[in-house]
Amino acid sequence: VGKNVPVPMADGGTSQEDLGKFWSCIRPHFGPEPSRATTTLSDGDKKALLQIAWVQEEAAELAAKAAAMTEVRASKEAKLAELAQLKAKPTVGKKVPVPMAD
Repeated sequence: VGKNVPVPMADGGTSQEDLGKFWSCIRPHFGPEPSRATTTLSDGDKKALLQIAWVQEEAAELAAKAAAMTEVRASKEAKLAELAQLKAKPTVGKKVPVPMAD
């Protein structure tokens, strides 16, 4: 995802780390659905990162994209129920109507 940069370690040495890949892993915590993140990030760590200008910009961009999304999505449960009723295997790229609760 990015290039490795030296990161100081507790023992005084350095480790070469791809911080772009690390950011990609924690980025969902700053979006409109932090529950979709597959990593953990403490509230303190999140607050500290939100003090950084580019993180604030990224969080605002994620929020704006979410607000601009006009397509309403069905819940996982609704999709599973509809999938169980299909007579044939679904095709990738072909959307089918799924009833949603209001």
